[in-house]
Amino acid sequence: MNNEIMAIPEEPEKREGTATDLGCGTLHEPERMKSLVSLILVSSCLGMVPQFLEEPESMAVAPQSSVTLPCKVRDPKSTVVRWKFNGDFVKENDAKKFQINGTDLYIESFKHRRRVESNEGIYQCIARNEAGSLASKPARLSKAALKPFKGREDLHLTVLEGLNINLPCEPPASNPPATILFLVNGSSVISGKSGRFQAFADGSMLIHNASLSDSGQYRCMAVNSVTGRNRTANHIIHLQVLRSTEVKPLEKEPAIILSSTTIKAGKGENTVLECGADGSPPPNITWDRYGGRLAPDRHTVKSGNLHIFNLTQADEGTYLCTANNGIGTQQVKAMELNVEEPPVITTKSDKLEVKAGDSVQLMCEVKGKPVPEIIWYHNAVPATNLITGPENGVTTHTINNIRKSEAGNLPVHVQQ
Repeated sequence: MNNEIMAIPEEPEKREGTATDLGCGTLHEPERMKSLVSLILVSSCLGMVPQFLEEPESMAVAPQSSVTLPCKVRDPKSTVVRWKFNGDFVKENDAKKFQINGTDLYIESFKHRRRVESNEGIYQCIARNEAGSLASKPARLSKAALKPFKGREDLHLTVLEGLNINLPCEPPASNPPATILFLVNGSSVISGKSGRFQAFADGSMLIHNASLSDSGQYRCMAVNSVTGRNRTANHIIHLQVLRSTEVKPLEKEPAIILSSTTIKAGKGENTVLECGADGSPPPNITWDRYGGRLAPDRHTVKSGNLHIFNLTQADEGTYLCTANNGIGTQQVKAMELNVEEPPVITTKSDKLEVKAGDSVQLMCEVKGKPVPEIIWYHNAVPATNLITGPENGVTTHTINNIRKSEAGNLPVHVQQ
């Protein structure tokens, strides 16, 4: 829906060409978790304000590596593109060694140590033509790093063949989060993504239906996908799998292992709620929904995990994983599912007529989950320093003593 604002000159002055038509539209497709949706006020007599075809994205960067931040615009011949770093316009070949390749920003060797030379921070692409300016969504460059494991003593575990056993692992701090693997007997590597091996978000790995061949020494290993660096825990997990005929089976009530207590997923996506359990005999895992029931045609349970397809807001809520093997009391743990929606912006008014010198209030409806944060820009410059959320789903911006010069590009930056 388009807004049209017409600035009408005050009487008695009569001048031609003083009317300014302003349109309202969305330039950016919504994105999950971090989005930019723009309310554009443009002067129709000057043409369309810049439109982005590609914008920079936040990322972790390995030290001393090269990085290119893209910025592609429609009609580049009539558009001037500049870059901002931490709020200031970029200067080429300064201490930070920025280079402009066409409309992209290139950093030959990413630095992070010294403040004067550091390339860590917030980047924005600013596109300008005769109709106005537009700022891209902010993109953060941060140093990719992997810290060492915390020290701890060796761990000795014993399990009967045919039962499940959980191997704990506390991942080290990493940007981005590390991929966790297990090194077995100093050579082979298990990813925990297939077969009898089930990896969890906390770094642990559950071995289903343990076999005698699983006996050995296990060490947790973390891999940073950006730097390629890996670290291995100093402590060893000694696992011994015993034949069921060698010892009398011990009865053990279930112990549940959840990948997380809260899961976030987008509307329309598929998601998996992971739940594992050990115990003797092996527990049976079932799923229920607190205060409701599972969607009969959009869920399935595989290897103890609940798969939900084509999520809707109605799927949001608390889910219960139950493990029961007939020993003691059945064990139940809860997992919260939050269904998120990307920001969507709409306008109420099709046309506003305002006399020069009057005030005008611009209004948009903003929806999204979680509640988006909003800031208004005028020609790529913040119109306010406040980042706010919509009140009852509505955001407003007031322009007092309106002048023809108020025509331009007024986007609403919405992010989650």
